[in-house]
Amino acid sequence: MKENRMKLLQDIQNAAIDKNESATNLLRRCLILATRLQNASIRAWVESELSGYGPDDALPDYRKFGSQVKGHFVGWFGRQVNNFTVPPGALPEQLRVAAKELHVRGPIRELEQLLEGDASSFMMPGGDLPLHLGNVLQEMNCVAAWYEIPRGSVEGLVDAIRTRILTLTLDLESSLADDQPRKGSTADAVEDLVKKTLYGMDQ
Repeated sequence: MKENRMKLLQDIQNAAIDKNESATNLLRRCLILATRLQNASIRAWVESELSGYGPDDALPDYRKFGSQVKGHFVGWFGRQVNNFTVPPGALPEQLRVAAKELHVRGPIRELEQLLEGDASSFMMPGGDLPLHLGNVLQEMNCVAAWYEIPRGSVEGLVDAIRTRILTLTLDLESSLADDQPRKGSTADAVEDLVKKTLYGMDQ
């Protein structure tokens, strides 16, 4: 059993540094690991990354991006201004805060699909943003608005997941190889590593 766990850890490590292995498949491997270790914390993190985070779920820092608010505006006599970047100072306080730290909750597969193209930035749904941007341009109404994030932010998110998985499996390999963990039982030692690496919680 121990040998099987060590082999799985090494397989996950190899996948984490393989650029041809998607983060989605890498997370699925971690779902197997969570089951083998009977660790609910790993499973919860993996399922959140695969299925997306709910509106009330705590969000990891690597899923919070700086963004710009952009919109389409129309006025009298067919006047139009498209793809207008709304200055932060023109945003209501609540939207200014939201744009500064946009919460990205979608499944990792959706984010990886964005990176399959060559766009330098991506549009994120703005919800009721247009309702709050009516006074941005004089005598013009906002008919569509969205948050825009740079490609590098999404690439950084995917890389952060890979790095956390690699770090966790390396630490687990060391811990499980030790027949006498320095602190508590093996299960407790594993849980400490998981909380520190995946959730940023120091024990």
